[in-house]
Amino acid sequence: MSKSENNKNGTSSAEQFLAQIGLEPFPKFQMEAHRLIMKHVKVPQLSQSVNKPKIQKEEEHTFLFPNESIINDSIEFATFVESDEEFETQNDLRIQEQLHEEEKISVLRSKKEIKGREEWFVKIMEKHPDFKDIRERIDPISRTETFLNIYGGGKKEVCESINDELVYQLIMQYFMSLGYKKSKKMLEKQCGTKYQPQYLFDARIQTLIRVALRDTNVIWDTHHSELENEINGGGIDLINHLRSINVLDDDEDDDDDLSSIWDDDKGDIVFVDNSNEKNISTKKVKAGSLNKLVEWLTHENFQNLTFLKTFLMTYQSFTSPKTLLTKLFQRYHVPKRNELNEDDFIKKKKCIQIRVCNVIKLWVLSNWKDFSSSMQKELNNFLNKTLKQDKHQVIAQTLQKAIDRQKAQVSEKYRTSQKVAPPEPKVPKNIFSPNLSVFDVDEEEIARQITLIEFDIFKTIRPKELLNLAWSKPKLKHRAPNVIRFIEKFNSNSRWAQQTILQYDKFRQRGKVISWLIKIAEQLRKLNNFDAVMSINSGLNSSAIHRLKYSFEEVPRRLLDMYQEFKDDLSSNQSYKKYRSILHRINPPCIPYLGVYLTDLTFIEDGNPDKINGLINFSKRRLIFDVIFEIQNFQQRGYNLQPVQQIHSLLEINSVYDTKKIFAQSLKYEPRGAKRVDIK
Repeated sequence: MSKSENNKNGTSSAEQFLAQIGLEPFPKFQMEAHRLIMKHVKVPQLSQSVNKPKIQKEEEHTFLFPNESIINDSIEFATFVESDEEFETQNDLRIQEQLHEEEKISVLRSKKEIKGREEWFVKIMEKHPDFKDIRERIDPISRTETFLNIYGGGKKEVCESINDELVYQLIMQYFMSLGYKKSKKMLEKQCGTKYQPQYLFDARIQTLIRVALRDTNVIWDTHHSELENEINGGGIDLINHLRSINVLDDDEDDDDDLSSIWDDDKGDIVFVDNSNEKNISTKKVKAGSLNKLVEWLTHENFQNLTFLKTFLMTYQSFTSPKTLLTKLFQRYHVPKRNELNEDDFIKKKKCIQIRVCNVIKLWVLSNWKDFSSSMQKELNNFLNKTLKQDKHQVIAQTLQKAIDRQKAQVSEKYRTSQKVAPPEPKVPKNIFSPNLSVFDVDEEEIARQITLIEFDIFKTIRPKELLNLAWSKPKLKHRAPNVIRFIEKFNSNSRWAQQTILQYDKFRQRGKVISWLIKIAEQLRKLNNFDAVMSINSGLNSSAIHRLKYSFEEVPRRLLDMYQEFKDDLSSNQSYKKYRSILHRINPPCIPYLGVYLTDLTFIEDGNPDKINGLINFSKRRLIFDVIFEIQNFQQRGYNLQPVQQIHSLLEINSVYDTKKIFAQSLKYEPRGAKRVDIK
């Protein structure tokens, strides 16, 4: 088609160019090509011997691109989106060099078969020119020769007429046609340049992942639907890793006001019962903007320790650690105000700076893990430069000691050492036997080892894991790994109790196992391990076990009464009123039933808004603080018990649990309506 004909049709020069080199999609041509080939050409099997003509090697053409950086950018993109089967790294090349001779021969044979197919295909194209014409329109490789013949490859005017978009499209068609490895090799050969992925790969891959995860909700839908697989299969670890390298950001809204704390004229703070409180230092904050809360936190005239502890424990429910550190640094640098004379200004400045340093010190001692590596660098710069320049060397030394203590992990928070030695473990004579069974171990020792296993998880739960109902939200589960582990341990104990009972097909044996589990629960109660008592009660009260009427008839009356007592003590009636009363009377060590606290936090979160008239609802955070503070009190003191690894191994076996199969097994042993004489 001539240029005059194109102009008559009203097509632009760009459209003509695209049409002639075939870069625009041609679905009709593709369908026609497929129809003609399937109708007229019979494709031979590779295993058959086909007389293939000797074809001379095709001439190699050099396709001159206007910008070589486009090649590297496109290959980097393809490196990211290509499937694992096509992606080949340097490690893959080293592994291929170590293949056995049999595998190498297999690869060579495969290449020979592919070459034979290519030669056969060339013969078909020569025999059917109409097929070749259609192929050149839709295949980027086969159209190269036609392109060069029409436009004269290598000419300056040709290079100038090709924009980056056209080249990108052609390159991506290369990838779709040949795959990553062949396209990379061909492009490097044609351009005369070697692809070096080290230059921009890390930054680009992070950018691409960040954009992809930010702009789509599909990944979160998948995350939610495969929740069980994530807990057991490591999905949460993947999300946590992405966040740890700053590839994936939290998308929860927080009140990260980046304006300077000294220039905030719109912020406000509201107190509880303003009119009835005369002493300003004891006023309770009801709500406030982030800047005003930080200002109140570091007030020059007083420091409210209750407010300080509440703020540091709950701040991650409305802002981020990095933003808080920025606000504290802003607060430290007190600007000169005209309304103050020099002496008053110096006094106010010094008081505020000391308050800021006190807050940072308490923050470091209570939540050192909140400080990322970049925040630690900022903090070191603040200590070594800012404080020393302001002649606060003593404060700088105090802060540095607090930081060094946390880095060295000298904290005594979970101290378990006692003045007396732990009791001697009650281990059986066959403790080292490979055939050791849980039934060989004394019930008291089993309760001790269960308690040690659970407390090791319980003590690692951090306050931020209990904020914003993180353990129950798919997007926030990465924030609550230890809460999820503790919940899973509770469920594991319950499943273990059910499976242990149903591994016996005779009701008298099942009755003995039920009695054995109640004795273990009795020992757990003596150890104040309410969470484990509740988990065993949950297993005994499950639908598959509770219905085993004749099995429970074999349990002695004393143990049945004890079981009923446990159920009454841990009853959810009146919001666990009886359990809460018992819990507040006992002395640590203790592992409380975490479900009660999670229920309390859920009611607080759902029943109170995060903001009041645009201000952060601090009264809500005070309620959350009270719950978390009680949990922390029980984390302070550990158990003076000796771990026995052999028993730990017996108790930490994770077997496959199927609710339907468990219930079907229960029905098999004791069918509905069956009489005692019919049961084994």
